[in-house]
Amino acid sequence: MSDLPSLPCALAEPLPLPRLSEGSRTFADGWIVFVKRGCPTCQQVEPLLARLAREGLPIIACSQDDPAFPGGVPVHDDRSLELSYRWAIEATPTLVRIAGGIETGRATGWDRAAWVELGGDAVATNAEALALPPMQPG
Repeated sequence: MSDLPSLPCALAEPLPLPRLSEGSRTFADGWIVFVKRGCPTCQQVEPLLARLAREGLPIIACSQDDPAFPGGVPVHDDRSLELSYRWAIEATPTLVRIAGGIETGRATGWDRAAWVELGGDAVATNAEALALPPMQPG
C-alpha cells in the first residue's frame, strides 16, 4: 500500500484509493468516511451515507471493524487501521473531503453544520441528514 498518503495534508497528485471490488481507481473529488460498526454515531449516519452513494456521489467508507459496514456504500476494509493511521483518524465517523486530489476539509463525529460545509446541498437537503440531531460526538 505504498501508494497511499502518509499524511492528511495536500497531495501533489490525485489520491489513489485502496483496491475496491471493481478494481483500483483514482479518486480526485469526493468523500472518504472513516467508520466502524461498533460506533453508535456511525450507525446513525449509515442511512445518510447509503443515500449519498445511491445518488451517485463519489463516496467510499473505510471501515475499521467490519468490511460489510456501512451497507450501500463502497467499503475499504481497514481492520488493520493502516489507512486510518496514515490519515491520522482519531475518532469515527470522520468525513474527509477530497477536491482536485487533495484533502480540503474534515469533520469528526456528526456535526450537521460541518458535514453540510463539506458536502453542500447533497447533505443540506438530504432527508436522512435532517432526521439526525444537529450534533452527535463520535
